[in-house]
Amino acid sequence: MNLKTLALAIIALALAAVTARAGSEDIPDSLLTEDKVYELTFTDPDLAHRIVSAMRERTDISDYDLNILEGDLYVNNHKPVQALVHYRRTLGSDSVKGDAGNHMEVLHRMITCYDYLADEENKMRYARQLLDIAEAEGDAAMQAIARFTIGKSFYQQRNTEEGLRYMLQAVETMAGSDYKYKWDNLRYEYNTLIIYYIREHQWDTALAMTDSLERIVSASGDEPGIAGLADKERKTMLALRAVILSSMGRDDEARQCYDEWREIKGYNQDDYLMMPYLFGKGMYDDVIATYREHEQQLAEGGDTTNYHMVTVYKNVAKAHELKGEWHEAAIYYEKLAALRETLKEEEQRTSVLELAAIYELNEKNEIINEGQRRLLVTRFVIIGFLITTALLGALLWLAAHKRKALHRQNLLMAQQMQHYAELAEQYHNKLMSAPATAAKAAGDSGTPLFDQLEQLMLKDKPYLSPTLSRDDMVAALYTNKNKLI
Repeated sequence: MNLKTLALAIIALALAAVTARAGSEDIPDSLLTEDKVYELTFTDPDLAHRIVSAMRERTDISDYDLNILEGDLYVNNHKPVQALVHYRRTLGSDSVKGDAGNHMEVLHRMITCYDYLADEENKMRYARQLLDIAEAEGDAAMQAIARFTIGKSFYQQRNTEEGLRYMLQAVETMAGSDYKYKWDNLRYEYNTLIIYYIREHQWDTALAMTDSLERIVSASGDEPGIAGLADKERKTMLALRAVILSSMGRDDEARQCYDEWREIKGYNQDDYLMMPYLFGKGMYDDVIATYREHEQQLAEGGDTTNYHMVTVYKNVAKAHELKGEWHEAAIYYEKLAALRETLKEEEQRTSVLELAAIYELNEKNEIINEGQRRLLVTRFVIIGFLITTALLGALLWLAAHKRKALHRQNLLMAQQMQHYAELAEQYHNKLMSAPATAAKAAGDSGTPLFDQLEQLMLKDKPYLSPTLSRDDMVAALYTNKNKLI
């Protein structure tokens, strides 16, 4: 993809955003509800998209709910690629991470999209994820959805018996559940099974399932009502019954289904289901008339670049060819080739828009994550600073306390030393003033006791010891207590 295409796609994305914003300003607040969007899904999808855009600007509905709503709107109008953009956005939200039910709902929708796109690898990957979560949560409805998907995969791999068994078990489980979207899922599952039984030429089983489908179409569940859903589903069912009854040789009943089918106007996106009956009966003019009407409606609506128009061109070209109208067939085959080429280019632009949307989402998430990382680092720095400050304060307090204790101890020692010095001086003065006769009587060894005491005091300075006692002095002078007064 070149830079020019990328630039055009980005410009288109910006213009689409501006247009959507401008178009949403004239939506009254009374229409800004999820039920209204679902109601308009098939009858006026453009208005439904404008309502969603207005809801994003003017309501307090969560991004999770809005993305689910817009994704559903796209997928119900056969635009699975655009739907996936919105479903993927929800996977990183708190509404999904903290709620297994929401997580399973998103996976279910993504599986539907990948089924549309025939992306078996991603479809099975998410089906297995859904089954694991559903089993852990004990959710029977979601287990049924996951197993139906796995059964379809088995069937498409030509493991027919195993695939049908899985799907029938899934339908039975879903029918017995209280899932709020049970009827919508059952309609899809029965339609799928009917088509598969038609492929297997199991006409009786297929016909019986159309009777079950008719009862389901008439049932009402808790899901929001979608205007025209019953007519749309009945038209689909009539097309399937016409094909089945015709293949069983019950032509009158098949014709009756076809006539009733023609009376239901609109909802023509699934008209291809009637084509096997028309081609099988050689009703080529009816094929041409049906699809010429579709072509005119699409042209009037300004929407001619889509896969619905591909179906129109292909069936009209085939009908002209079978009639032997080679020139008309060639014209439509040429239109078909040109349209397919245009759609390839459109798919490239859509892919760019999808990537741009994903990039924008990732960029926003990265900004949020970066802010969270910075906040976390700031918190760690503050906590570290507080801890360090507390430790330093404690160390300073201990040092000051120890210093005061040492200072008090030094003062006490100085006082003791001063006291013993005074005592020594008193002893010295007393000894110096004692009579000579007393000295002579005190010592028979030739060295007077007071001389020994004086020498001891001057030499060893025992008075400096805070624990000096009389017994210590007696021992030092080698005398007794009676002689040392």
